[in-house]
Amino acid sequence: MSTVSIEPLLHHSVRENVRCGPKYKAFKRCSLNCSPNHKLNFSARSFCNFRPPKAYALRTSAATDTTLVETVESTDVFFRETFPLKRTETLTVGCNVLGKWILHWGVSYVDDVGRYGNIDELKEIVKIFHEVNMKTLGDVVLNHRCAEYKNQNGIWNIFGGRLSWDDHAVVGDDPHFQGRGNKSSGDNFHAAPNIDHSQDFVRKDLIEWLRWLREEIGYDGWRLDFVRGFWGGYVKEYLEASEPFFAVGEYWDSLSYTYGEMDHNQDAHRQRIIDWISATSGTAGAFDVTTKGILHSHPGPQLSSYAANDLLGWRIAFTYRPHVFMQTLERCEYWRLSDQKGKPPGVVGWWPSRAVTFIENHDTGSTQGHWRFPGGKEMQGYAYILTHPGTPSVFYDHIFSHYQSEIAALISLRNRNKIHCRSTVQITKAERDVYAAIIGEKVAMKIGPGHYEPPSGQQRWSLAAEGKDYKAWEAS
Repeated sequence: MSTVSIEPLLHHSVRENVRCGPKYKAFKRCSLNCSPNHKLNFSARSFCNFRPPKAYALRTSAATDTTLVETVESTDVFFRETFPLKRTETLTVGCNVLGKWILHWGVSYVDDVGRYGNIDELKEIVKIFHEVNMKTLGDVVLNHRCAEYKNQNGIWNIFGGRLSWDDHAVVGDDPHFQGRGNKSSGDNFHAAPNIDHSQDFVRKDLIEWLRWLREEIGYDGWRLDFVRGFWGGYVKEYLEASEPFFAVGEYWDSLSYTYGEMDHNQDAHRQRIIDWISATSGTAGAFDVTTKGILHSHPGPQLSSYAANDLLGWRIAFTYRPHVFMQTLERCEYWRLSDQKGKPPGVVGWWPSRAVTFIENHDTGSTQGHWRFPGGKEMQGYAYILTHPGTPSVFYDHIFSHYQSEIAALISLRNRNKIHCRSTVQITKAERDVYAAIIGEKVAMKIGPGHYEPPSGQQRWSLAAEGKDYKAWEAS
């Protein structure tokens, strides 16, 4: 199985024809190729949750999105190729966060975290990935942090550990945590104290921590959690100081709806993501939530504007609109995959080299299931993102499913034809029951039950991959 090519971002912030508005103030895993000779391993779930299955001494250039990793042992050839770790035993490794909490509750130096392992095991597993030419991303939560102590009013806003901040590190406009810092530069996440990044001591400590993770643990880059919570200019400062190979931010908010129906024009939604990327000066990419939402709209259930909430608090403010659910299941809306100018309608249509495309992650699917991709339609989603520009990520649950051979075929097709994050897209059909496009003049694809064949002429096409309601061809 081949890997997907992307590029390092920090020192290559070349911009496409991007619509940039004013600044928008406002430890997970997947593995891809970062460049022709570098593999990227990044995630949508904290490294704390990474429990590698039994691995095998087999070198390969395979890739996977290890967004969710369970303890599974397999003799499957695909498994051995996907996890070519030079170990025969099972490792359990992890990291803690600000203080002694696991998962997304802050930032910290890595310590012993019980059943997840210790710092030496974490460094060892990162080293193993490097030995097979894979890069690792740490999932860093810079926006909010769980406190270790209460203030005089019984509010949890005093922090312990090596970053022993007081309530001056907490934004002053979150009514829940009595912070004495400045006003937030973004949206508040109400489940934990939001950190005031305008404070010099906060930025100094975070930079020191990120550098430590890079130098001591060996992380190659970052997946940045809830970047809606603080200005992208601070992210630029953190990235320039820590010099990651690759960084991607999670900027997730609601798409546009009218009376429960998704609007065709999602420019405002993708513009907010573009504005955040622009605030980082292009040093970070962002997950293309716009594309995921639009892909939802044609093959299966779609959340309403009320359901696809801003994901504040615990990110479970979701309610289904049954009539929208049923209507969408019963109709095809592939015309949504072309914007008014005949371009892809997501971030990938405006700034493809900074768009990290996906159809599922640990929040949307897996055990949380806040915004699941329509069941049975997953391969249509992968046929789209794995043939189009941007940096596609593959969800771990899907890799280790009956889709594995189909996903592998699409990744191999992408690599054989050198499709990359800036490849051109010519949309040839965007109708009720079919979407079709030619990418990089080398790959043609279609999704949907409708008919499409690539144009005949001087260029000859051969079928390279197919499945239920999708096909992909390559020029021969």
